[in-house]
Amino acid sequence: MRHGIRPRGPRDPSPPEYERAGRPPATFLRFARRLRATLREAVEWSKRTPADATERRERKARGYERRVRRLSDPDSRDEDVARSLKGLLRRMPHLFTFARDARIPWENNAGERAIRSVCVKRKMSGGLRSGTGAETYARLKTVHETAKRRGQDFPAIVREALTRTTMVQPAICLSGG
Repeated sequence: MRHGIRPRGPRDPSPPEYERAGRPPATFLRFARRLRATLREAVEWSKRTPADATERRERKARGYERRVRRLSDPDSRDEDVARSLKGLLRRMPHLFTFARDARIPWENNAGERAIRSVCVKRKMSGGLRSGTGAETYARLKTVHETAKRRGQDFPAIVREALTRTTMVQPAICLSGG
């Protein structure tokens, strides 16, 4: 963002650190502070609310959505506020899923960790050379991750899949010509 605020997690209560001289506009700082407070409150509320309180969770999630919508006018003169709010409104159906469903984590750390090795490989190798190669690698990586999570032996699974054959009878031509 053009305001030069060092990124920090949404639950980090520390004050903003500026990476360059000058202060961001008050409208942006107010927007960012209120958004972070709403997200922090939603995460904490979700953690302490029983999973089976589905109606209460739904009501509270809708309340958080209303709060985000009221944070600022999408036509704000601060282009960072307007752009941020536009993105939030586009993602609103999914933004507070964690508040609605206790099984959904508020963060995506598990997903990030799951794809990390793929990203490292792609960076080190310069990418996969073909669409077929990328698809093959993605499928094998999916099987590998699933096997790892289930405590299964990945090489054994691949060997078994490669040696499994289906018997297909060859077509026999009975005509004399």
